[in-house]
Amino acid sequence: MEQEVKEKIEDTSQYNLYDKILAATILNCLGEADKQVGLCLENFNPKDKSHLFFFEAALLAQSNCGLDIKLQMGLIDFYKFKWFYKRKRKGWNVKRYKEGKLTNIPKILRFEAESFNVEMPIFETIFNTYYGGGAK
Repeated sequence: MEQEVKEKIEDTSQYNLYDKILAATILNCLGEADKQVGLCLENFNPKDKSHLFFFEAALLAQSNCGLDIKLQMGLIDFYKFKWFYKRKRKGWNVKRYKEGKLTNIPKILRFEAESFNVEMPIFETIFNTYYGGGAK
């Protein structure tokens, strides 16, 4: 019984950390966004889970604050990604990058990892936990 309570407390504190990191990422998305152009994600890689974590945070910023999101990636890859994600998730609008200030995803995630004193794989863990169907 006591062991179960300790595990629940540890799980809760871990989710609190995940929530704080997600909130910080959303704030960084809003801070990096250009007012006229929106948030332009540099060299977006849809196979990198830390990039997908950042993208999900940007989608939360988009739905709550009306942020425009643009992805810098190849045309065919962009349409494959857009088609796959639209099937999974309705009601979002993402465009392909043409101009504007680029946001370097790994640089921001490194800054956040240093701020929270965590390792970089935490972003993949958060993505798997919140968006990928459970902790892996």
